[in-house]
Amino acid sequence: WFTMGAGLLPGPDRLRGRFWTVRYAFIHGAMLASIFVFGWMMDLFPADRTLFGLTGFILVFTVAVLFGVIDVFFHYRVVEPAVPRPAGAIPLRQVLVAPLRDREFFRVVLCVGVWQFALYLVAPFSAIFLKEAYQVTYTHLSWSTAAGGVGGILGAFVGKMLLDRMGARTLSAVALVLYSACMLVWFFMKNEAVVLAMPWGPAVHLPQPILALMLVNIPCGLCGALLAACQTTLITSKAPGPNRTMAMALYQGGISLLGAGGSIVGGYLVDAYRELFTTAPFFLRLPFGEPVTYFHVLTVLQIGILWLVLIPLHLRLREEP
Repeated sequence: WFTMGAGLLPGPDRLRGRFWTVRYAFIHGAMLASIFVFGWMMDLFPADRTLFGLTGFILVFTVAVLFGVIDVFFHYRVVEPAVPRPAGAIPLRQVLVAPLRDREFFRVVLCVGVWQFALYLVAPFSAIFLKEAYQVTYTHLSWSTAAGGVGGILGAFVGKMLLDRMGARTLSAVALVLYSACMLVWFFMKNEAVVLAMPWGPAVHLPQPILALMLVNIPCGLCGALLAACQTTLITSKAPGPNRTMAMALYQGGISLLGAGGSIVGGYLVDAYRELFTTAPFFLRLPFGEPVTYFHVLTVLQIGILWLVLIPLHLRLREEP
């Protein structure tokens, strides 16, 4: 799919950037709509294991399949781009190695791969930590996710304006700095409820960590959308033309392996922390008096990777004048 997108979007990076930012706006808009519509559909039925209780799941999966089939027909309407292919047979080893010999392409793959490693070092354990430490509900978690989706839509439009002026390399570095600042919210949580008085209805009771995440996930989602658009712009522009299909395959495989590695390392560190400290260390406390946990250790490691490894890597990329 990225190969097709790169072939259909020739020209300077700024034109690619506009396309990818608008695309991410549609993606986050569809995500928000699905969260509310599918959540409403599932809440119409009881939460039990009877056939009637499972009807909500059946409807959601049926609609998902229908949209997937419609997506196939949309792709049939897209013109197949002309991809330059080398004449004659090429040894498999040369096909695999050739894209990685392009220094700029390799650097982009490394940048996105390190980002995936840092992201999945923390992401799989956030919901576990919130439920363990603050006993939040799944509804609360969906609200924080929806806030990130709102930020993603805003980030798409901000990216459309800034990509032309700043360039993908510089804008991605700025997004990483702001994203790492947003992650500091995990150190300012406390186990108490917050009451929000609503002028149009009854007061809303929210756990303070969820309210904090809802407020921070909007700029955090904005930075994530900016970073995704910048990285997609970079990889589609740096992929070598004669080996573009193999280059995209190596890109997807490489970043997936590094993302999986981040999850494995994160899981190992969580288990090691729990074995080392059966209870939270009494001498380590956060600003609001909460104990330091495995999740805060992972967050510090993630911020360190972003600042010491990923941002310098991004700034070493060569950008189109």
